[in-house]
Order: sequence, then C-alpha cells, then structure tokens
Amino acid sequence: MSVALTGRQSADSEIPPFPGVQWICVIFGDFFSAETTACSRPPPPITRIFIEYSFNFKKYLIFCKICGIIVRMMKKDVSLIEELSVTAEKASRSLCGAIRYISAVSEGDFYNINVKDLFKISLSDISEPDVLSKLGISPAPLNDDVSKLSELMYFAFAARLPYLRRRLPPKSKLNDRFLFNVYESCVQRGAADSVNVVRESFKRNMKSAKSNQPEPPFNGEWFRRWVYSSGGELAAISNRIMFLLGCMDALLPLFYAKLTDVLASRLEL
Repeated sequence: MSVALTGRQSADSEIPPFPGVQWICVIFGDFFSAETTACSRPPPPITRIFIEYSFNFKKYLIFCKICGIIVRMMKKDVSLIEELSVTAEKASRSLCGAIRYISAVSEGDFYNINVKDLFKISLSDISEPDVLSKLGISPAPLNDDVSKLSELMYFAFAARLPYLRRRLPPKSKLNDRFLFNVYESCVQRGAADSVNVVRESFKRNMKSAKSNQPEPPFNGEWFRRWVYSSGGELAAISNRIMFLLGCMDALLPLFYAKLTDVLASRLEL
C-alpha cells in the first residue's frame, strides 16, 4: 500500500473560488510531475535540415533542351494561330471586294456579263480584295453598310472553324483549344455579327463537329438576311439586286471551300 501526502488549499483573493468548491486537494506525488513532464520531451532531431545536393550538369542540359522545345512549340502555335486568323480576315475582305465589283458590274448591262469570269478571277486569289480589277472595272462605292459586311463575313468564316478538322488527316494534332484560340484571334481582329444575321456560332458548330453530324451547307441565307435588314437601295427588289443575290448564292460556298482548303494546307505543313 503506497502512502501519499495530501494537502488542502482554500480559496483566497489570489485564487478565486469555484462555485460550490472551496478546497483544492494537492497530492504529494504531484510535485514530481514537473520532472516527469520535462523528461517526456522529444529528443532533438537527428536528421539534418540541409540536404546535400550534387549538381548534375547532364540532367540540367536535358532540362534546358526540353524547355527550349516547349518554348519553340508555343511560339510556333502562336504564329500559326495568327497566320490562320489573318488568312480568314483577308478572305472576308476579298469576298467583300468581290461584292463591290459585282455590284458595280450589275449597274450596267449585266445580261452580257460572263459570270464564270467573275467567279474564276475571284477565286484565283482569295487574299486580294481588288483581284477583280483585272477586268478593267471600278468597284462600287464603299458605304457604311458594306464596310460592316466585311466584319460579318469574317465572323461567318470564324464560326465555321470547328469543321476544319474534317479537312485534315485523322491523326492530326488539331485540338479544341487550338481552334478556340484561332476563333478568339479572329474576334480580336474584328470578326463580329452586330446585326445578328448569322444563325451559327462557334460553340454550336464545335458540338456538331465533335458528334460527327453532317456539316450544314455554307449558303447565302445569312447574306440575304443582311441585305433585307439593311434597308435602303440593297433591300429594293430589282433586277440588279436579284443578280447580286444570285451571284452571292453561288460564290459564297465556292469561296468557303477555297478558304478551308487554304487553311488546311497551312495546318498540314
């Protein structure tokens, strides 16, 4: 049987009392608890804080080489994105220029016009807005409506970018992020549908292209909506306007096919 000394301590001014308790029992063995606590501290660490590092020059060179390859690939992607967006922008300006020339030709004796020559020359270089000047004619004046038409055509081309992957081999590295970056570059360069006549969007076309749905035809429906919503002379029903609309119905899908071929050729390089 162990013997332990006990003591009592009453509450005073230095030690406020607890409700209903006026005595605190102190056991003699408690005096040794401080030493026990001190002895229970963990031992000092035996692992060194600073670990020796041996520099491996060969691994450093490999790391630098990998970083250089990644930087070059990123620069190449940025350059390619810029090139594709500029190509689409030039094509939209060229198509807008073709409309101005066709509009100027239609003011004369359009019954004697060889439309095949108009199309052939227009498609010979889709990056040159004044390619039809080879016919020896002057384009129609550029008003505010026609100046916005170039932005509209640019947007119509940019919204169709998701279908570009179908022009490339199955193992092509063309991914969604790259296509979206090209689309964003086009928007930053001025592609816009301020009058809401293009009933397509990049997001919907991306979903359609990924689900292997058939690509809808690129026709002149949106151009007709723009003509009739713009009002003024273009919205008038006349032989000249009908001739212009008929030319655009045939030229737009041909122009779009030519542009996708050019963009696909850039990506295959």
